[in-house]
Amino acid sequence: MSNAIRVAVRVRPLGKKELELREADCTTVVPPRTLLLGPPGDGQKQFSVDRVFSSEEGQAAVYDDAVAPMVKQFTEGYNATCFAYGQTGTGKTFTMGTAGGSCVFGDGDMPDAAGVIPRVARDVFAHVRQCAETGSRRCAVKASFLEIYRGEVNDLLAASAGVASSSSSSSAPVKGGLAVREDASGAVLVQGLSTEEVCDEASLVAVMKRGGGARATASTDMNEGSSRSHAVLSLYLEQTTGAASAGEAAGTVRRSKLHLVDLAGSERQRRTGAEGARLREGIAINGGLLALGNVINALAFNAEALERARKEPAGDGGRKKGAGRAAGKAAAQGGAAAAAPTAGAGRGERRVRLRHVPYRDSKLTRLLRDSLGGDCLTSMIACVGPSDASLDETTTTLRYACRARAVRNSALLHAEADPTAARVSELQEQVRRLTAALGRTQGGAGADGAGADGGAGAAVEEAEALAALRRRVEVLDSERAALRHRAAALEREAADAADRAAAAETAVDVWRWRHDVAAAAAASAGTDGNDDGDDDDEADDGGETKSAGGGASEPPTVLAELRARVRELEGLTGRSAAGGAASAVAGDDGWQAMLPADDEILEAFGEVAEQHEVRQRRMRDEMQALGEALRSKQRLLEAAAGADGGLAAAVAGGGAGAEELEQRVSDLEADKADLQARLRRAEKEKPADDGSARAAAAAGAGQLRAQLEERQKQLAELR
Repeated sequence: MSNAIRVAVRVRPLGKKELELREADCTTVVPPRTLLLGPPGDGQKQFSVDRVFSSEEGQAAVYDDAVAPMVKQFTEGYNATCFAYGQTGTGKTFTMGTAGGSCVFGDGDMPDAAGVIPRVARDVFAHVRQCAETGSRRCAVKASFLEIYRGEVNDLLAASAGVASSSSSSSAPVKGGLAVREDASGAVLVQGLSTEEVCDEASLVAVMKRGGGARATASTDMNEGSSRSHAVLSLYLEQTTGAASAGEAAGTVRRSKLHLVDLAGSERQRRTGAEGARLREGIAINGGLLALGNVINALAFNAEALERARKEPAGDGGRKKGAGRAAGKAAAQGGAAAAAPTAGAGRGERRVRLRHVPYRDSKLTRLLRDSLGGDCLTSMIACVGPSDASLDETTTTLRYACRARAVRNSALLHAEADPTAARVSELQEQVRRLTAALGRTQGGAGADGAGADGGAGAAVEEAEALAALRRRVEVLDSERAALRHRAAALEREAADAADRAAAAETAVDVWRWRHDVAAAAAASAGTDGNDDGDDDDEADDGGETKSAGGGASEPPTVLAELRARVRELEGLTGRSAAGGAASAVAGDDGWQAMLPADDEILEAFGEVAEQHEVRQRRMRDEMQALGEALRSKQRLLEAAAGADGGLAAAVAGGGAGAEELEQRVSDLEADKADLQARLRRAEKEKPADDGSARAAAAAGAGQLRAQLEERQKQLAELR
């Protein structure tokens, strides 16, 4: 089962310290899949994931949407992983349930503050009790808890036992230095890691609390209880089928594991103020997260390369077909195939160049090898802070989260028959065949020759029936192969349809949000700018909105366009939902008619891009005009500085010369003022109607202007 990593983003509310510093909220949630980052306006960055949780949504909403479906498949026999990623102080430990406030478990209903781990314990042991009541399976659950502190793997359960039995009060983590190895089958394991059997929810939460108490924590400027290590709580579920059921033989064993990972947050030393040991811990944390990011980037690149190879045009003929088979094989083998430099290297097949996946760069990535590109179902919860002071760190987290969505895993059902039960069934079948053969031999011992001939004929008939059965098996095998091929093609088509539907839903969400913002702006403009108190009225047919004053208003026009576009997109989505049943009967290509066209979505975003480009051009023109004005001011300042230097030299030459210059300037100023007064009087006087008087008045005004300009030039030279 090929599936992509499911990514959710959780935005925490502003903290007390952030409110005291008056930091602004730079996030805008557009439910259910879109997050806009940055101050409101055209400069906002848009990120789309599988689910976005606002600061108002609680722990239950996060678990039900991002974790609960994966836990159900874990109880069915699939490996699963859930990990929290993000900057320090964004609520990862609280979300996962390893913090004091979220590590709670009530006797009745689940408390609101309970995190992921207590809720996982509730659902897993509810499944265990159900299997015990029906007698369908025998279940056993074990748990282990480890941390990666400064590149070393420590057993938190053994460390907590050592701390409990020791009289020392030191809070430093116990250095286990456990080795990470691979067994003969290639599975990753930690040598010497202790496991404990848990029988109910309370015992599992107690194990988690005990291990969490031994985890390395410290205080920084950004987080009073900052986790200084990556923590991994693992559950191992073994289920043995008690009685044969449909599709499953008696004694079948299902072994699955669930990793719940609380990653330490990324840090910047200038903001955390870490020094000494805290600084070295931060460097180790960032190193592990960097290795994790490199693995995600390599896996995403390989997945995109294989997808491009699969979607190449059919003109490549046999080469494309061979490359498609190689791409499918590489995707099925997960991380092992992705680590190879090429895929599809056979004769006549196109080579697909793949990147090396650096799993061995850190112990964290080695432990998560099955979870990233392997046989696990993986869910990532990216925790971000809303403060504008953390805008860069939030942007980096969201980019990694979006990149992780491209990584594809190949989840496998881990079920195998019990060797003892299978051997018993085989022996019972052999006894039945021998008993039947002995009966036929004893019954034919006293028969005559005709009876012998009849036995030979029966043997021939039995051989023919066996041959017919073999032919039937071959036909069924070929039909099964064809059905599998058809199912794979339908799965790919369904994935493409889901991507297109998600894109359409995202477009609807963004347009609806922009419609609400424009409506609020239009309402505010109408309230503030309308002196008569009348609301703006929309035109019935034209699609334009006219204000009470009678002129066209730009914000209502944009509002009308947004409303029309939202109605159009909602109509397309509604037709897609209404046509679902008809599409299943119409054929494999029926779903295409239910989806909006790519041109419509691209045209909607193209309009926004065109408006943005117009605004950019206008801003560039304004900046050029401002630059030209600044250069003009600079030239005037330089000229004034030169004039000031000449005047200073004249003053230094003698007091009499300075007094003469000052007197000359005063005379010119007085003459200039007199000329300005005469020019204003001449312009105010109305000449007679005859042409000669008007010409004389104009000539006199011209002479005054010329004299005034001459006085101004003389003043400029003296200054």
